[in-house]
Amino acid sequence: MARTGERRPRLRVGVTGHRLNQLPEDSREALQATISAALFALGDVAHDIGRDRPRPELYTALAEGADRYAAHAALALGWRVAAASPFGLSRYMQDFPDPAATREFRDLWAAAQSHVILRDGAAPYAAIGRWVAARSDVLLAVWNGAPPNGPGGTAEVCALAAGAGKPIVWLTPDGAAPRLVADASDPHPGSARQRLHKALRGRFEAVARPAEMRRAG
Repeated sequence: MARTGERRPRLRVGVTGHRLNQLPEDSREALQATISAALFALGDVAHDIGRDRPRPELYTALAEGADRYAAHAALALGWRVAAASPFGLSRYMQDFPDPAATREFRDLWAAAQSHVILRDGAAPYAAIGRWVAARSDVLLAVWNGAPPNGPGGTAEVCALAAGAGKPIVWLTPDGAAPRLVADASDPHPGSARQRLHKALRGRFEAVARPAEMRRAG
């Protein structure tokens, strides 16, 4: 868990997940409720950790779908939000041609407390996936269980986080209860990481890491 110049540390929650075209329309309302409940539980995890009680923050690319559902929920809970774009904003908004989606992006970008523009011309979506995975203490993943179909996708971002020993709160697009994917080995006894894993296991059902949660190629 990261510390700033303030005395209180941060619990950094990254979000990765599918865009609207992979989220069944008849399940979106249930999924939004599940994301809200998962973030609320992660806020409780921050209290469960003990003496530090880190402040939760969300790290997101604000793509349509899971990213934005999580951003809305985090803001409603009073969390800080860090937003990133893989391109300059005018280029990124071309990904959201519907005027309502563009307005929503602008509103969420403005509501975020910090902003990053990555400008990685070679592999922008892979870069933003790495940014989310690298900055997360916990990754919230809305993933359908399918293997990756290219770099920067949800399964690959999960694999990056898992490979770094970071826990993943896994939600399926149908709005089912979240599950915890975490390293089976115990972190160093008494460490902040050990307290985090223990608190997460007290809030979420733990499952083995699926084989499909892997890097592309």
